[in-house]
Amino acid sequence: MVSNKGDYALLFLPAALIGSAPTRELLLPVTLACLLSAHLRFIFPMRGDISRAIDSIFDDHLKKLILKSQGIYYAKDSSYDEISEIAEKATLLVTSDQTMKKTASDNKKPYVFFSQVASDGGVVKLGYVNLLDDDELKWELAGYSKLLNIQSSLFVSGSLSSHPETAGMMAD
Repeated sequence: MVSNKGDYALLFLPAALIGSAPTRELLLPVTLACLLSAHLRFIFPMRGDISRAIDSIFDDHLKKLILKSQGIYYAKDSSYDEISEIAEKATLLVTSDQTMKKTASDNKKPYVFFSQVASDGGVVKLGYVNLLDDDELKWELAGYSKLLNIQSSLFVSGSLSSHPETAGMMAD
């Protein structure tokens, strides 16, 4: 198990723990973790056999994004108790798990929640990020989440010009 001393974030994605992790389900959360790892070290629990799929996301999609990073550590085959301890001590939680989101919310812990449903206001929801000490991290979280939500609504609507936040950006 990786040491969890100091400030770190937890990237908790159930698909990575059960081994049914299609790239499309992991790409956005892993991309966000990659971008935010300039501010915080990330711990990413997963089944040991899924690490190759995660590596391919980095190799195929993200290798040009990494400018500065404190690292994303694979916590392979972590037990439920180990993951719970990591989550309890994490500065930030990035997850697609509804139970983990509720626990973070109940404990007023900063979180980023990835929903699979874009119709309920976006795929990315932030909670308690105002409690983070790093102002730059707060701004980046706000910007990235807004961008991801705009992008996800474009896939739903099928048109950049029909989206209210981007309609004025399109030239006629």
